[in-house]
Amino acid sequence: MNTHSTQSEVSRMPLVFSKKNGVTEQLHRLRRSIAQHQTDSEHATPTVGICSSTPREGATTTLLNLAAQAVSLGERVLLIDANLRTPRLHAMFNLKPAPGFTDLVLSRASHDKVVQRTGKEKLMLVSCGSVVQNTESLLNFPGLPMLIGEFRRIADLVLVDLPPVNPSIEAGLVGQALDQVYLVIQAEKSRWEVVSNAKEQLNSYSVNLCGAVLNRRRHYIPEWLYNKL
Repeated sequence: MNTHSTQSEVSRMPLVFSKKNGVTEQLHRLRRSIAQHQTDSEHATPTVGICSSTPREGATTTLLNLAAQAVSLGERVLLIDANLRTPRLHAMFNLKPAPGFTDLVLSRASHDKVVQRTGKEKLMLVSCGSVVQNTESLLNFPGLPMLIGEFRRIADLVLVDLPPVNPSIEAGLVGQALDQVYLVIQAEKSRWEVVSNAKEQLNSYSVNLCGAVLNRRRHYIPEWLYNKL
């Protein structure tokens, strides 16, 4: 693979985060980007996925920070844990893992039964759900966009924690059901070839990849989130 052309291809992705800006400004830029990309949609409430090329690049932290910022502005936020291999969100909020996302897809639970209150006003969670052996088969479901879209009626922003892209096809399967997806890149860690591969995989599923989140430093997590860890 030509390293120069690969780096050029990745660098053309719209950059949402910049190391020159503070975290608060970065979050505002990301929220503005989401709003701008949603203007052409028939839906006012965006469904947005956050993912990374490989594990531990800060995708979940980015999602939580974005949720905290949106809640602080008075928005109702619904989190969905679609990282079925290594789900974390329910543990962060000391909530039960099931019923949740998998139970909804399997028609074992209705939308209202899988939504949990987090203890933070206007922040709700749909946890991972019951353990499923063949997650790729489960998520290859044509009704997934409508199923996730139903949550628009109770939220101003739906944020979906997606699994890392390169290890499996699950990020693409869920991502194609969402309005927008953002790829988190840890600049000191991620190789351009790895990021390019993730971009190509998402594109192969016709995912609406709206930008890259450049994660160059530790993100500040609000105190109320630290208390949940």
